[in-house]
Amino acid sequence: MISRETHGDKLIISFTNINKLNLLNIKSAEAYLLKEIGNGIKHLYMNMKGVHFIDSYSYSRLIAINNAANLFGTEFRLFNVSDELREILGLLNKNNQIKFLNPKESRVVNAYFMYSTFP
Repeated sequence: MISRETHGDKLIISFTNINKLNLLNIKSAEAYLLKEIGNGIKHLYMNMKGVHFIDSYSYSRLIAINNAANLFGTEFRLFNVSDELREILGLLNKNNQIKFLNPKESRVVNAYFMYSTFP
C-alpha cells in the first residue's frame, strides 16, 4: 500500500495499487506520516502517481498532515498529481493549504530518488 524512500531528512511516500484516497486507506497513511514527521523528517513528498480521486475525508486528513508538518517545520508537498486529481483538489483546496511541487521540481525529486543509493 505505502512505499517509502528516504535520504537524509527527505522522505518520499508513494502509494502502490491505490487509484483513490478514501477512508479505507488514508487512516493508515496518516498515522504513518504523522509518526515520520515527529521523527525529524524535514521534507515530506507524497507521490500521487496513479491516484485519480480523493474524497473529502481524505482531503481533511491531508490538511491535518500538512498542519502537523508545519508545526514541526517540515515541508509537505504533493507531486505527480494527475489532471483529474488536480481538478478535484482545485475545488477543495481554496485556501491553498496543500502545496504541490511544480513540474520541474517533480522531475528533480523523481530523478533524485530514482538514482540515489539509500542506506
